[in-house]
Amino acid sequence: EDGSPRTLPLAQTQSQSMTIQLCVDFCKSSGYSYAGLQFSKQCFCGNTYANIKQVSDDECDMKCAGDSETYCGSSWRNSIYETGAVSTPEPAPEPTPEPTPEPTPEPTPEPTPSPVGGTTYMGCYVDSKDRALPHKQQINGALTVTLCVEGCAESGYLYAGMQYAKECWCGNTHDSTEKVSDSECNMNRS
Repeated sequence: EDGSPRTLPLAQTQSQSMTIQLCVDFCKSSGYSYAGLQFSKQCFCGNTYANIKQVSDDECDMKCAGDSETYCGSSWRNSIYETGAVSTPEPAPEPTPEPTPEPTPEPTPEPTPSPVGGTTYMGCYVDSKDRALPHKQQINGALTVTLCVEGCAESGYLYAGMQYAKECWCGNTHDSTEKVSDSECNMNRS
């Protein structure tokens, strides 16, 4: 059984020709240990899937969009497969060096307030396959900034970001990516 945040949140793709092999290959080539198929055409990847409720295989009853002989999960139900990829463990933290005095930093300019009450627009950032905001938020209906921000907040996340004018992503940190000109975030919601 899947939920928010996603059981396998590290990478995803979808295709009208989705098969088990296509999803497993995608996750394996991305370096992830597990592939989860959902809703006949969605594929999610990760290195763990602990702390989830396993349901009966009968609940994963949607045929794969690209292979009507096999099943690819269902609504909020993952058919999970091992990919054969060996996940790279997190590196051990390095010992903390003795503190050295740092120069006084320049003051940071105040972010520009956005039109969404109580939120602050932080800017346009580069994303990657590792996802700066790794949790995709499902929004019913036409996506707006307000719906994205509220959806992420209701799910317990500090930051919300929109991508491709139709995707809403959430997370609790935002400092791992490069900030770019706002002109690079120029897709219109239509």
